[in-house]
Amino acid sequence: MLSQSLRRLRPIWGERATTRSRYSPLGIYLSQGHSSTHSHTDSQDDNTREWDYQFKKLRKHIQDIEAGKRRNADIPYPQNDPVLAKWMKLQRNAYYSRLEGKTSPLTQQQKEKLEAIGYPNPTHSKFWEKRFFQLEEFVRAHGCFPYDQELSALSDADRKLYWWCESQKKAYKLHRAGQTSSMTAEREEKLSQLGICWNADEESWHNRYQELAEYRKEHGDCLVPANYVNASLAKWVGQQRFHYKLFLEGKPGGIAKERIDLLNELDFVWNAFDAIWSARYEELRQYHERHGNCRVPFEYPENPGLAFWVFEQRRTYKARNGMPEERIQQLEELGFEWNVQDAKWWDQYNELRKYHQQRGDCLVPTKYRANQYLSNWVQRQRKLGKSEEVDQERIRALESLDFCWDARDALWMKRYKELEEYVKMNGYGNAPSAKHLPSLRRWFSNQVKQQRLRLEGQPSSMTESRLQRLKKLGFIL
Repeated sequence: MLSQSLRRLRPIWGERATTRSRYSPLGIYLSQGHSSTHSHTDSQDDNTREWDYQFKKLRKHIQDIEAGKRRNADIPYPQNDPVLAKWMKLQRNAYYSRLEGKTSPLTQQQKEKLEAIGYPNPTHSKFWEKRFFQLEEFVRAHGCFPYDQELSALSDADRKLYWWCESQKKAYKLHRAGQTSSMTAEREEKLSQLGICWNADEESWHNRYQELAEYRKEHGDCLVPANYVNASLAKWVGQQRFHYKLFLEGKPGGIAKERIDLLNELDFVWNAFDAIWSARYEELRQYHERHGNCRVPFEYPENPGLAFWVFEQRRTYKARNGMPEERIQQLEELGFEWNVQDAKWWDQYNELRKYHQQRGDCLVPTKYRANQYLSNWVQRQRKLGKSEEVDQERIRALESLDFCWDARDALWMKRYKELEEYVKMNGYGNAPSAKHLPSLRRWFSNQVKQQRLRLEGQPSSMTESRLQRLKKLGFIL
């Protein structure tokens, strides 16, 4: 009985009638529950091969129509191939069933293949207009397109819109490439006016751009570090610099002028080296806010890279034409010191100035527990003296604090300060007692002796300046 049915149906199937396609009469017969001598897997493979075969014939049919410029809104069925004509009708029905969310034998891949060659083209665009109206309603309600949301979060109806939008993008791409497509100029214009993003790369680019804008709003710049929590954004920023370089060199793959303008609105740093420099400068600025200077120590545990960068700035500055004037100005705005030794000298000078403010002199004791480094520094300044090696600015700065260059002068002044304190406690012109202050008494007696020697014209350590100081305390020697 079955063999007789097969012989009757053979003329309709054509040369591949023995293939058990779901779209052939036998495929329909089997899909209704009749048994087959082949396994289910073999049947699926046969169906796929039959579908692919008929699809190739359909594509050739469309190409012939295009070549003869005989195509209208719909693709006509071939009059000389009834098998293909029947198959086309089955595909049309299966296609619309799938679009409506109904049960359909058409797979997603097969659906996309049909759309890629512009089949089927809905009669009078009724279905297209229906979907477009639904898309308009979605955009009006949500302010975005279905593909802007997670697919899993969409309702069944909105998922259909999601896949419809994707099919329109593919049709647009084929249309732009001059290939057969269901996209028309009118449809393209309507979708474009609605705001659809035709290019997935374009959509992705603008999404990243928005992320960069948010980063700039939070951090004040576009210098996204490589180890940023949003690694994709950091990588994207690097790609923009690479494509910008291609643009400058006139090579393929260069960034579009429109994108350059958009990034410039965010003060984007195009040069990677400039970006690194600016990032380090920002770190130095933060260091300056915390510590009040730019002298980052080499053993700086929080940011060892910053210490090395600071060293490199000084080295580059010393090199001939090594640093742009703009960077020099930026660093000097932070009080950056180009000579690290000079910076350390002024550090100690400030410590001495504080000492002078507290005690009224620069006579730092040899063993000064509060700041032994300052004591050593003061002794080193006296040793250097006023030689030509010493900068005149430093000399003037020290003398503004009544600095004693001679160690003996320093010792004399130390004793004088002790005598001054004694007079404040015991009265004007009263000499220290040998019983209570033997050391100070011996020093005072020596001053009397030195004055006598001076008056006799003999060598003496007494000077007019010292004599006047003693007179201020009431001592007429």
